[in-house]
Amino acid sequence: TASIATKTVSNSIRNLTADEEQKLASKTKLFQDIGLQIADTLGEMKGAVMKVGQIASQYKDIFPPEVAKAISKLQRQAPPMPFAAIQQQVEREFGKPLNVAFKSFDQEPFAAASIGQVHKAVLPSGEQVVVKVQYPGVDEACESDLKQVRLALRLMGVLKIDKKLQDQLFAEIQDSLSAELNYEIEAQNLEVFKT
Repeated sequence: TASIATKTVSNSIRNLTADEEQKLASKTKLFQDIGLQIADTLGEMKGAVMKVGQIASQYKDIFPPEVAKAISKLQRQAPPMPFAAIQQQVEREFGKPLNVAFKSFDQEPFAAASIGQVHKAVLPSGEQVVVKVQYPGVDEACESDLKQVRLALRLMGVLKIDKKLQDQLFAEIQDSLSAELNYEIEAQNLEVFKT
């Protein structure tokens, strides 16, 4: 956020003597740069931070168009977490080594998202399964991350909605995250659909 603030201040100073066309071009370029920087930063992070970017990118009217376009790439791209961290998480959850819990476990994820990733595996019985692994610490960090992202977006001045709508938006994001973080409820819902 410091580099974004510096860019914003520098842009304002440059625009003191600019005509309207130059100001518009400068503002467009600034928002493109800010959008790319936000998207890159959120894409590298996991959990609530990236999820906020994904959800916010769906609300194109709350950001300048240049920012909305840049963060929309978060819908398609979620870099996976290194396998060593995934292995530790699975072993912690199952309470046993990966090679005991599974006959095989693909190191490359089948899919990766903001709060977890999915791996193909085979149980000792030979049954093929997919294992959805939540990133370590993501559930504990969500509330704090959400507050920080909200503050950063407000300080950057890229939200085009008033405080009441911001409150509603972030309440929706919090509800969505809470539901997504509860893999037990998700498993129960899958069982309902199977029958």
